[in-house]
Amino acid sequence: MSAMRRRRRSNAETGTYVLMEPGEDEEFVSEEELKERLMGWLDKWPAGEALPPDLARFESKEEAVSYLITSVCELEIHGDVGSIQWYQVRLE
Repeated sequence: MSAMRRRRRSNAETGTYVLMEPGEDEEFVSEEELKERLMGWLDKWPAGEALPPDLARFESKEEAVSYLITSVCELEIHGDVGSIQWYQVRLE
């Protein structure tokens, strides 16, 4: 369980992301939709399992989600679920 992969910042902020969730097709989402989806995954975090150390240091889930979006691009989920990945994209 970790939020490991560091995110590379692009020069232009677009607000559009490609989201890949376990068992789902790739999907284009807005930053707001990405926040909602990541919040949902954190809300479903297994009871009794601590969040990864880099997320557990935040006082709220909202702060943890903001950190995920600005600093990393992958969240590994406990057990056999897999990982969630997101990448900022520029649509032309």
